[in-house]
Amino acid sequence: MKTTINKKITSAIISISLLFSLTTPVHASPVLSEDEFLLSIGVPQSVIEQMPEKQKELIYTTADKNARYESYKKEEFIEENQQNSNLQPRLTELPAAEMTISVISFKEERDTGTYYAIYPSFVWHGLSKIQNDSFGMALYPNWEVIPQQNNLEVWNRNSNGDLLHHTSISATDANSAGYAYQIPSTVGSLQGYYEGHAYLHAIKKSDDATHAISLKYVDDTSWLSNISYGLSIGFMSISVSNGDDRLRVRAANHYF
Repeated sequence: MKTTINKKITSAIISISLLFSLTTPVHASPVLSEDEFLLSIGVPQSVIEQMPEKQKELIYTTADKNARYESYKKEEFIEENQQNSNLQPRLTELPAAEMTISVISFKEERDTGTYYAIYPSFVWHGLSKIQNDSFGMALYPNWEVIPQQNNLEVWNRNSNGDLLHHTSISATDANSAGYAYQIPSTVGSLQGYYEGHAYLHAIKKSDDATHAISLKYVDDTSWLSNISYGLSIGFMSISVSNGDDRLRVRAANHYF
Protein backbone atom coordinates (compact mmCIF):
# COMPACT_ATOMS: atom_id res chain seq x y z
CA MET A 1 0.00 0.00 0.00
CA LYS A 2 2.80 2.37 1.00
CA THR A 3 4.63 1.54 -2.25
CA THR A 4 1.49 2.35 -4.27
CA ILE A 5 1.14 5.75 -2.57
CA ASN A 6 4.81 6.57 -3.22
CA LYS A 7 4.40 5.69 -6.91
CA LYS A 8 1.37 7.96 -7.16
CA ILE A 9 3.23 10.84 -5.47
CA THR A 10 6.22 10.36 -7.75
CA SER A 11 3.97 10.28 -10.82
CA ALA A 12 2.24 13.47 -9.73
CA ILE A 13 5.58 15.24 -9.23
CA ILE A 14 6.75 14.19 -12.69
CA SER A 15 3.50 15.42 -14.27
CA ILE A 16 3.74 18.78 -12.51
CA SER A 17 7.40 19.15 -13.51
CA LEU A 18 6.59 18.34 -17.14
CA LEU A 19 3.71 20.82 -17.17
CA PHE A 20 5.95 23.51 -15.68
CA SER A 21 8.66 22.90 -18.28
CA LEU A 22 6.14 23.18 -21.11
CA THR A 23 4.70 26.45 -19.83
CA THR A 24 7.99 28.10 -18.85
CA PRO A 25 9.26 30.32 -21.74
CA VAL A 26 12.53 29.35 -23.38
CA HIS A 27 14.90 32.29 -23.79
CA ALA A 28 16.05 32.04 -27.41
CA SER A 29 18.88 34.09 -28.88
CA PRO A 30 17.69 37.64 -29.61
CA VAL A 31 16.84 38.41 -33.24
CA LEU A 32 19.15 41.05 -34.66
CA SER A 33 17.78 44.13 -36.37
CA GLU A 34 19.04 44.93 -39.86
CA ASP A 35 21.53 47.50 -38.54
CA GLU A 36 22.72 45.11 -35.82
CA PHE A 37 23.21 42.34 -38.38
CA LEU A 38 25.24 44.64 -40.63
CA LEU A 39 27.40 45.66 -37.67
CA SER A 40 27.90 41.99 -36.78
CA ILE A 41 29.35 41.23 -40.22
CA GLY A 42 31.72 44.17 -40.12
CA VAL A 43 29.89 47.04 -41.85
CA PRO A 44 31.04 50.36 -40.28
CA GLN A 45 28.37 52.52 -38.66
CA SER A 46 29.30 55.38 -41.00
CA VAL A 47 28.47 53.16 -44.00
CA ILE A 48 25.21 51.89 -42.49
CA GLU A 49 24.06 55.48 -42.10
CA GLN A 50 24.51 56.06 -45.85
CA MET A 51 22.69 52.92 -46.98
CA PRO A 52 19.03 52.96 -48.12
CA GLU A 53 16.75 50.94 -45.86
CA LYS A 54 15.74 48.60 -48.70
CA GLN A 55 19.38 47.85 -49.47
CA LYS A 56 19.86 46.89 -45.82
CA GLU A 57 16.76 44.70 -46.01
CA LEU A 58 18.02 42.85 -49.10
CA ILE A 59 21.40 42.14 -47.51
CA TYR A 60 19.70 41.03 -44.28
CA THR A 61 17.66 38.44 -46.16
CA THR A 62 20.27 37.18 -48.66
CA ALA A 63 23.74 37.49 -47.10
CA ASP A 64 25.35 34.53 -45.34
CA LYS A 65 25.63 34.90 -41.57
CA ASN A 66 29.37 34.26 -41.93
CA ALA A 67 29.81 37.04 -44.51
CA ARG A 68 32.43 39.70 -43.83
CA TYR A 69 32.23 43.25 -45.10
CA GLU A 70 34.66 44.17 -47.90
CA SER A 71 33.76 47.63 -49.21
CA TYR A 72 31.09 50.22 -49.99
CA LYS A 73 31.63 52.51 -52.97
CA LYS A 74 29.71 55.44 -54.38
CA GLU A 75 32.49 57.21 -56.20
CA GLU A 76 33.42 56.13 -59.70
CA PHE A 77 36.78 55.74 -61.36
CA ILE A 78 37.57 55.75 -65.07
CA GLU A 79 40.74 54.07 -66.27
CA GLU A 80 42.86 56.12 -68.65
CA ASN A 81 42.36 53.72 -71.54
CA GLN A 82 38.64 53.36 -70.79
CA GLN A 83 37.60 57.01 -70.55
CA ASN A 84 34.81 56.88 -73.10
CA SER A 85 34.10 53.16 -73.26
CA ASN A 86 30.97 53.38 -71.12
CA LEU A 87 29.25 56.11 -73.14
CA GLN A 88 28.52 55.05 -76.68
CA PRO A 89 28.09 57.58 -79.51
CA ARG A 90 24.87 59.64 -79.35
CA LEU A 91 23.84 58.35 -75.93
CA THR A 92 23.20 61.19 -73.49
CA GLU A 93 24.78 61.10 -70.04
CA LEU A 94 22.41 60.81 -67.09
CA PRO A 95 23.76 63.36 -64.56
CA ALA A 96 24.97 62.20 -61.16
CA ALA A 97 22.70 64.84 -59.60
CA GLU A 98 19.69 62.78 -60.70
CA MET A 99 20.89 59.33 -59.65
CA THR A 100 23.39 57.60 -57.38
CA ILE A 101 24.89 54.26 -58.36
CA SER A 102 26.75 52.33 -55.69
CA VAL A 103 27.97 48.85 -54.74
CA ILE A 104 28.61 47.10 -51.42
CA SER A 105 30.41 43.76 -51.21
CA PHE A 106 31.02 40.94 -48.77
CA LYS A 107 33.34 37.95 -48.60
CA GLU A 108 31.82 34.60 -47.65
CA GLU A 109 33.77 31.53 -46.54
CA ARG A 110 31.79 28.37 -47.29
CA ASP A 111 32.58 24.66 -47.17
CA THR A 112 32.90 24.74 -50.95
CA GLY A 113 35.25 27.74 -51.10
CA THR A 114 35.43 31.52 -50.94
CA TYR A 115 32.58 33.51 -52.49
CA TYR A 116 31.83 37.19 -52.89
CA ALA A 117 28.35 38.66 -52.44
CA ILE A 118 28.04 41.89 -54.44
CA TYR A 119 25.11 44.32 -54.18
CA PRO A 120 24.87 47.00 -56.93
CA SER A 121 22.22 49.69 -56.44
CA PHE A 122 20.64 52.70 -58.09
CA VAL A 123 18.65 55.46 -56.38
CA TRP A 124 16.78 58.22 -58.20
CA HIS A 125 16.90 61.57 -56.39
CA GLY A 126 13.71 63.00 -57.87
CA LEU A 127 10.36 61.96 -59.34
CA SER A 128 10.78 59.66 -62.32
CA LYS A 129 9.23 56.93 -64.42
CA ILE A 130 11.42 53.93 -65.15
CA GLN A 131 9.44 51.76 -67.56
CA ASN A 132 11.75 50.21 -70.16
CA ASP A 133 14.86 51.35 -68.27
CA SER A 134 17.73 48.89 -67.77
CA PHE A 135 20.41 48.17 -65.17
CA GLY A 136 23.49 46.16 -66.09
CA MET A 137 26.49 44.86 -64.13
CA ALA A 138 29.65 43.21 -65.46
CA LEU A 139 32.59 41.91 -63.45
CA TYR A 140 36.20 42.31 -64.52
CA PRO A 141 38.09 39.35 -66.08
CA ASN A 142 38.96 36.27 -64.01
CA TRP A 143 35.66 36.30 -62.13
CA GLU A 144 32.64 34.05 -62.58
CA VAL A 145 29.11 34.59 -61.30
CA ILE A 146 27.26 31.76 -59.55
CA PRO A 147 24.15 30.92 -61.62
CA GLN A 148 20.71 31.40 -60.05
CA GLN A 149 22.07 33.50 -57.19
CA ASN A 150 20.97 36.91 -58.41
CA ASN A 151 17.99 39.25 -58.69
CA LEU A 152 16.92 42.89 -58.87
CA GLU A 153 14.43 44.33 -56.39
CA VAL A 154 12.73 47.62 -57.33
CA TRP A 155 10.76 49.91 -55.00
CA ASN A 156 8.67 53.01 -55.69
CA ARG A 157 7.68 55.55 -53.03
CA ASN A 158 5.69 58.76 -52.99
CA SER A 159 6.94 62.12 -51.68
CA ASN A 160 5.91 61.14 -48.13
CA GLY A 161 8.05 58.01 -48.26
CA ASP A 162 5.07 55.66 -48.44
CA LEU A 163 5.69 52.47 -50.41
CA LEU A 164 3.65 52.44 -53.63
CA HIS A 165 5.00 49.36 -55.34
CA HIS A 166 7.65 46.65 -55.06
CA THR A 167 8.61 44.05 -57.63
CA SER A 168 11.31 41.44 -58.22
CA ILE A 169 12.83 41.43 -61.71
CA SER A 170 14.70 38.54 -63.32
CA ALA A 171 17.71 39.04 -65.57
CA THR A 172 17.08 39.53 -69.30
CA ASP A 173 20.72 38.74 -70.16
CA ALA A 174 23.17 36.64 -68.17
CA ASN A 175 26.56 35.04 -68.60
CA SER A 176 29.62 34.32 -66.47
CA ALA A 177 30.53 38.04 -66.39
CA GLY A 178 27.27 39.40 -64.98
CA TYR A 179 23.65 40.33 -65.58
CA ALA A 180 21.36 42.81 -67.31
CA TYR A 181 17.85 43.68 -66.13
CA GLN A 182 15.20 45.48 -68.18
CA ILE A 183 12.31 47.00 -66.25
CA PRO A 184 8.92 46.08 -67.77
CA SER A 185 6.63 48.88 -68.93
CA THR A 186 4.00 47.59 -66.48
CA VAL A 187 6.30 48.22 -63.51
CA GLY A 188 7.75 51.72 -63.87
CA SER A 189 4.95 53.67 -65.54
CA LEU A 190 3.77 55.26 -62.27
CA GLN A 191 5.70 58.38 -61.33
CA GLY A 192 7.50 58.16 -58.01
CA TYR A 193 10.82 57.96 -56.20
CA TYR A 194 12.47 54.77 -57.44
CA GLU A 195 15.34 52.72 -56.15
CA GLY A 196 16.67 49.33 -57.20
CA HIS A 197 18.95 46.92 -55.36
CA ALA A 198 20.48 43.90 -57.05
CA TYR A 199 22.68 41.13 -55.81
CA LEU A 200 24.96 38.50 -57.30
CA HIS A 201 27.42 35.91 -56.00
CA ALA A 202 30.76 35.30 -57.69
CA ILE A 203 34.05 33.47 -57.30
CA LYS A 204 37.55 34.48 -58.32
CA LYS A 205 39.12 32.34 -61.02
CA SER A 206 42.56 33.83 -60.42
CA ASP A 207 44.26 35.22 -57.32
CA ASP A 208 45.25 38.38 -59.19
CA ALA A 209 41.71 39.15 -60.41
CA THR A 210 40.87 42.86 -60.07
CA HIS A 211 38.09 43.48 -57.53
CA ALA A 212 36.00 45.73 -59.77
CA ILE A 213 32.65 45.82 -61.52
CA SER A 214 31.16 47.93 -64.34
CA LEU A 215 27.66 49.27 -63.75
CA LYS A 216 25.38 50.94 -66.28
CA TYR A 217 21.87 52.39 -65.98
CA VAL A 218 19.93 53.22 -69.17
CA ASP A 219 17.01 55.65 -68.91
CA ASP A 220 14.41 55.53 -71.70
CA THR A 221 13.06 59.12 -71.87
CA SER A 222 10.63 58.50 -74.75
CA TRP A 223 6.97 59.31 -74.10
CA LEU A 224 4.79 57.95 -76.89
CA SER A 225 6.36 54.52 -77.29
CA ASN A 226 9.21 52.55 -75.72
CA ILE A 227 12.53 52.49 -77.54
CA SER A 228 13.58 49.06 -78.71
CA TYR A 229 17.03 48.27 -77.32
CA GLY A 230 18.90 45.76 -75.21
CA LEU A 231 21.98 45.39 -73.03
CA SER A 232 24.75 42.89 -73.74
CA ILE A 233 27.10 41.81 -70.97
CA GLY A 234 30.81 40.95 -71.27
CA PHE A 235 33.75 41.21 -68.90
CA MET A 236 34.25 44.92 -68.09
CA SER A 237 31.69 45.66 -70.81
CA ILE A 238 28.00 46.60 -70.98
CA SER A 239 26.91 47.60 -74.47
CA VAL A 240 23.62 49.17 -75.59
CA SER A 241 22.20 47.88 -78.87
CA ASN A 242 20.55 51.17 -79.90
CA GLY A 243 22.15 54.63 -80.10
CA ASP A 244 18.88 56.58 -79.89
CA ASP A 245 19.60 59.98 -78.30
CA ARG A 246 16.49 59.61 -76.12
CA LEU A 247 18.40 57.00 -74.11
CA ARG A 248 20.31 58.51 -71.22
CA VAL A 249 23.11 56.56 -69.56
CA ARG A 250 24.71 56.62 -66.14
CA ALA A 251 27.86 54.45 -66.19
CA ALA A 252 30.51 53.81 -63.57
CA ASN A 253 33.28 51.39 -62.69
CA HIS A 254 33.67 50.53 -59.01
CA TYR A 255 36.32 48.73 -57.00
CA PHE A 256 34.97 46.44 -54.33
